[in-house]
Amino acid sequence: MKGRLRNVSITEGQRKFANLEISDLENLNLLKNNYDKFVLEFCCGTGDFLVNYAQIEVKTFFIGVDYAENAILRALKKAYNKKLYNCKFINAYIQEAINYFKDDFFDIIYINFPDPWPKRRHASRRLVTKDFLCKVNKILKKEGICIIITDNKWYQDFIDQQLKEIKCYSKYYNDAWYIEDEEKFCSTFAFFSSNYYLKAKKMNNKIRFYVLKKLI
Repeated sequence: MKGRLRNVSITEGQRKFANLEISDLENLNLLKNNYDKFVLEFCCGTGDFLVNYAQIEVKTFFIGVDYAENAILRALKKAYNKKLYNCKFINAYIQEAINYFKDDFFDIIYINFPDPWPKRRHASRRLVTKDFLCKVNKILKKEGICIIITDNKWYQDFIDQQLKEIKCYSKYYNDAWYIEDEEKFCSTFAFFSSNYYLKAKKMNNKIRFYVLKKLI
């Protein structure tokens, strides 16, 4: 994870309240009668985005995944403190966890400010590749949406190249895979600030909002 977090003190009750294990994912279908939508966030970090989102949409079920244990512990505490029964978190490697989600399940999948891993020796760690996006496509519902948000110029160029080689999505915004107009994006999709977002704004980085629509 980008940056380091100090060890987090958490009780067993706080941990269990919003924690999901990969083995729990086979039972997600049991929740379909209780919720109208299902939203997944990869790279959820300390959970700010999903915790804010879950407070507003109580009939939507949210899952966040991140490999950084201390970040997930902070997310678990936030969900517990807000008593968000519709918001759960998984501490796992994303490239592994994605293989356990049900096909055609999620309405929206967010990938918020993923680590770009620009060095060649770290290429295998890059999340937003054409192969990974094809796996995302499988777990999206018909006409589901994948949203990628990044302010890293190198990663933006890399993502653009990946999208040239992919056939399972259509462009949401007419002839473009992304927009940089935050107000326009937020008029259609939910978005909440996080530490990464605030850092990008402070540095005056251009934030791209990629919106990919699953082809029917």
